[in-house]
Amino acid sequence: MSICISNDQMTCNTTGHTAHRGEAGWQVSWLPGRTLTRNQATTAMVFGEVAGRGPQPGDRVWPFIEGWAAELGLSSGAEAVHLARRREAPERDHQMPQQADREAEAG
Repeated sequence: MSICISNDQMTCNTTGHTAHRGEAGWQVSWLPGRTLTRNQATTAMVFGEVAGRGPQPGDRVWPFIEGWAAELGLSSGAEAVHLARRREAPERDHQMPQQADREAEAG
């Protein structure tokens, strides 16, 4: 895992996802407009990192994907993976093709 957690923020250096504590709760970059508890924000950050690897239904991690999606109030694991991957940091889109290919194969 490459998630750093402090009292007020969480960051993931592989996806660029972030979470920040506000007055009403936590805001996570790939779930804009939603306010979460600290535990939910932590789940969202872990989910975002795992989703960045491109899991598919049937993968051994998929039961966790479904459970985390339910915890976050999302209708399905597939929807949650789509949201998390769509909102990854732009710098991931500009990787060298060889690096992106290696990451996809390792996924």
